Amino acid sequence: MDDPWEPYRTAVNAQLRAEIGAAGISVSEFCRRTRIPRPTLDRYLNGTRDMPLKVLHRAGLALDVEPAVILARADERRRSRPTA
Repeated sequence: MDDPWEPYRTAVNAQLRAEIGAAGISVSEFCRRTRIPRPTLDRYLNGTRDMPLKVLHRAGLALDVEPAVILARADERRRSRPTA
């Protein structure tokens, strides 16, 4: 069965990567700021583990971006992606 949330999850993960880059910090620094172990972050970003809201909140704090803004940008990313 297809996961209807997959396109959204993929967009959120891509947006989080973009936000880390825009903040001008390394992934290692992001992990330090959020207290997320690198292997766990990798599982979130590659979609093998769902990111809890509290983790998204910590990510927003570390990046100085409201979690709602990250989600809105991810939704825009998802909507602008061409469908197959």
